[in-house]
Amino acid sequence: MILYSRTIGAKQGFDGLIDAARRLSRRVDIEFLIAGEGLAKKDLAARAGRLPDVRFLPFQPCAWLSDFLWLAKIHIWSQVVDGADLVLPSKLGGILASECRFVIAPALGTERADFVEGAATIVPPADA
Repeated sequence: MILYSRTIGAKQGFDGLIDAARRLSRRVDIEFLIAGEGLAKKDLAARAGRLPDVRFLPFQPCAWLSDFLWLAKIHIWSQVVDGADLVLPSKLGGILASECRFVIAPALGTERADFVEGAATIVPPADA
């Protein structure tokens, strides 16, 4: 499972994630799970359409969060270029503690990219 679990807003830049899900939609062994709420969730769900490998969940209860983060094989940390150095997501500590792989798409040369170098797979923003 590939997991995104946080606020679903415009600054997350989900284009690459949806493109990746489309490219991998014939793979029955890969599932994208997007958990959270936010102003961009409805639009994101519409863009995902009927992709069989994309599921949406609401925010998960705090009591389950640790176990929930451990379910993922890969975590996604997506961000638009303009939001590249605003803040680190609150769940980054949990993601790192889960020892799961994670993919981040920051602008190169930003604090975000430097912070996770060696701990994450870094791809260009919006790169599926």
